[in-house]
Amino acid sequence: MARSNYTSEDIKILSDREHVRLRTQIYLGNMTPTSYPVPLFDGDDLSIKNIEFIPALYKAVGEIIDNSIDEFAQIKTKNKVLKIEAEPFNGWYRIGDNGRGIPIDKHSSGKYTPEVALGSLRAGRNFGDDREAGVIGQNGVGSACTNYCSSEFIIVVNRDGKKYVQSFEDGAKIVHRPSIRKGPKTRTGTQVSFTLDDKVFEDVAIDPRLMRNKAIEIALTNPGLVVHYNKEKFKFKGMEDLVRKMTNTYGGSYFRFCAKHEGLELDFFVIDGVYESLDEQMFTWVNSSLLFDGGLVNTQFVNALVDKTIKSLAANAKRQKINITKNDVRQNLLILANLKITDPEYDAQSKTRLTGPNLRKEMSDMITDQWKSFARKNRSWLDSVVERARVRHHATENKKAIIEHKKSFNRKIKGLVDATSRYRQDCSLLITEGESAASMITEARDPATIGSFPLTGKINNVYGNTVAQVLQMG
Repeated sequence: MARSNYTSEDIKILSDREHVRLRTQIYLGNMTPTSYPVPLFDGDDLSIKNIEFIPALYKAVGEIIDNSIDEFAQIKTKNKVLKIEAEPFNGWYRIGDNGRGIPIDKHSSGKYTPEVALGSLRAGRNFGDDREAGVIGQNGVGSACTNYCSSEFIIVVNRDGKKYVQSFEDGAKIVHRPSIRKGPKTRTGTQVSFTLDDKVFEDVAIDPRLMRNKAIEIALTNPGLVVHYNKEKFKFKGMEDLVRKMTNTYGGSYFRFCAKHEGLELDFFVIDGVYESLDEQMFTWVNSSLLFDGGLVNTQFVNALVDKTIKSLAANAKRQKINITKNDVRQNLLILANLKITDPEYDAQSKTRLTGPNLRKEMSDMITDQWKSFARKNRSWLDSVVERARVRHHATENKKAIIEHKKSFNRKIKGLVDATSRYRQDCSLLITEGESAASMITEARDPATIGSFPLTGKINNVYGNTVAQVLQMG
């Protein structure tokens, strides 16, 4: 029951730290264990497993990783290295890169820049209009949120021959003065170590498969980037590198749809022969981050692919008198997409569902422009779509015919002279060639136990006909 003595004392003002720790779901996403299908990569193989985890916990780790990916997206260095050390069950992580390093000078706020960048909400470098496609950070809240949700948070920056070290405790409630000393002249980069706080999260454990997979995903979606995860090392020429090996292993096939526009890079891999399901399965990474909840881009690509497929097979379907549906196309399809977008729009800070930009035209044009090549390389897949439609069509027609045929069971059959006995097991039916032979038998038969039925006309050849076609012959 609400109190009746509502006063100004009831109005509370929370600090950024307090608000993030109290309402973590606003900043990092769902705080409830949730199960998602995840494409687990292992060598040249891919398996889809449902993994339960706390999205906000996973996002807190991802925010620090995203900083390194954003740094790599803005520099042209060839030798890019990301190191992730993790103890997922304990909530401890160390993430470092060999980028330029956060500037070590003092910020206009009076604090050192690393403290501002990683310890303050609404502080970041991606608020301008000159961002590169592939940059993840947008709102300047992610890293600070992770800091506020950690029992310990340590920054190490190497830049300009200096080494900057600063630690935070109890969700940045305690901020230690930074140590700035002489460092290696040739070493640059930022390293962040942190332990997620069990006072904020009910459970700080994350499935180790999910974190290892995160490292592989980063390497897959960033060609040439070397990713170290604990004692493993991952590097790919691109997502196509894995897709090619995977389809060779399973004897499947794939096609790459791709397009490039200002602030936008699209890469879609349509894979057949690797996945089996009545529905398609699509996984999309936007700026190296997996969309667990999919979103607009998934729907628009699948719709564009389905529409073009049905349109291209329309003449074939008409000849066979069948109707190709969306479900005929979607079956057994696996789609992997790697997108780089300058201004992605999400439904929340957790960034699990993409809501914009609207790419319907770009994807439709891309599929149309590359369709001839796709159709030439995937003739067998297109044939399988038609075959599924044919089988479904005939199954539907057969079902209708059987239902109609059952309705005729109580109708009188022309030419049948039935036996009159109630004991049907004692009765016989004589089949004669023509009506004249039937009439001759009628005089000699026992009407109680023997019936007769004349065959007239020509016997039909039913080889290759469907049930519906046979029943229509009468």
